[in-house]
Amino acid sequence: MHCSSPFSANITLSRGSPNFSIQSNEKLGIDGVLLTMYDSRLNLSRQVAEDAREYFGPKVFSSVVPRNVRLAEAPSFGKPIILYDVASVGAQAYMNVAKELIERTAQGDDGGN
Repeated sequence: MHCSSPFSANITLSRGSPNFSIQSNEKLGIDGVLLTMYDSRLNLSRQVAEDAREYFGPKVFSSVVPRNVRLAEAPSFGKPIILYDVASVGAQAYMNVAKELIERTAQGDDGGN
């Protein structure tokens, strides 16, 4: 059984190595890590993505969800992004992540577990 749940990870960059502090149920595994609110123009976004990929390896999805105005607007209208604006960059990014997750699951890939 697969479940996805957003959680907050405190990321501290010290001397080039990330310190991820995660509080979770010890019986749960991580099948995938999704980078959201990504902005390739920002050094911090690129550094966090690089550190997450180094730390979590193949668990990090190739697809990233960028900062997107339409994603921010959708909840105000009480709709998921797929119904609010399926053509938006944010909706397309989430659909790419869904495809990637389906491919991983079909191949029996557990994201590096």
